[in-house]
Amino acid sequence: MFRPRFVFQTRSADRDRQTDQDRRQAIAGVLARQRADVDREMAGLQRRMDDAYQRAAALLANSEAYGERSARDEDEIVAFEASAEAARKRIADLSRQLEMFEAISKLLDEADNAKSQ
Repeated sequence: MFRPRFVFQTRSADRDRQTDQDRRQAIAGVLARQRADVDREMAGLQRRMDDAYQRAAALLANSEAYGERSARDEDEIVAFEASAEAARKRIADLSRQLEMFEAISKLLDEADNAKSQ
């Protein structure tokens, strides 16, 4: 009885390498765009945080002593400080994201170096 020989064929190694490299480059592109987005967000948050602290400091400088300060001034100072603290926390979160992106980029670089050897 006649049996056809089935031989599994793959693409060429060069084509596989190119496909793998294209995938890594696509991921690297996404990481670069996300880094830029995070950098923009951090810069905006930093400006707002600095502004909130400056406004709180100006209010403190122009208002009475703590026990004599108006409730309105005190509420504004607390609001500015809370806003600045929220921005500081978000900046810390974004910094951790950047660290994660850097770790992923390092893995991609290592994969590129391993493939080129």
